[in-house]
Amino acid sequence: MENVQAKLDNFMRGVRGEKMDYVPIMMDFEPTYICEYTKQDCIRSFWDYDSFIAGYDQVMKDFDIDLTQSVVFLPPQKNALLGSKVWVQNRINGYMQHPEVTSLLPEEYPELIEDPIHCIASRVLPRMYTELGREAPYSTMAFAKALLYEKNQVHHFYDQIFEKTMENNALLYYGTMFYAPFDLLADHLRGITQISMDLRRR
Repeated sequence: MENVQAKLDNFMRGVRGEKMDYVPIMMDFEPTYICEYTKQDCIRSFWDYDSFIAGYDQVMKDFDIDLTQSVVFLPPQKNALLGSKVWVQNRINGYMQHPEVTSLLPEEYPELIEDPIHCIASRVLPRMYTELGREAPYSTMAFAKALLYEKNQVHHFYDQIFEKTMENNALLYYGTMFYAPFDLLADHLRGITQISMDLRRR
């Protein structure tokens, strides 16, 4: 614990603009890297993450770091429950891929401008997540299943990740993020190809 406090004190001196004893080592571990480093099968580890947790523990033991944001985990189970087209697991190596998706049609721009929330909820999300586009009650059931998975499994996953991080005398750091409006249009709503044509045509 003294080692963790020393790392925190050193990091906070840097945040305050004071002289640090040394430059802190900040490292985040991408899930597929952890699987490759610990020689695990990504598909199996992402669906049954007990072995993945053990792999994360091994990585934390092998690398001497001060801080980590732990792991940005995109569970294939939740994406499968929602019928996601945004995050899809590669069936060959298990990597989570983010294919280009066009979920807003060009003629729907006026509707998006008039009422963004309604347009995204009624038009965009059902195209991004096919289970949300089904008739009731199936769409509601899919949404409920995804929420329950998030509440039970994802929270359990991160509880274990946090425990392993602290056991290995590392600090967890967090920030926040936001989407610039154009990033949301270019990524999830129109896609890179379509937004490029929109810029030229519109």
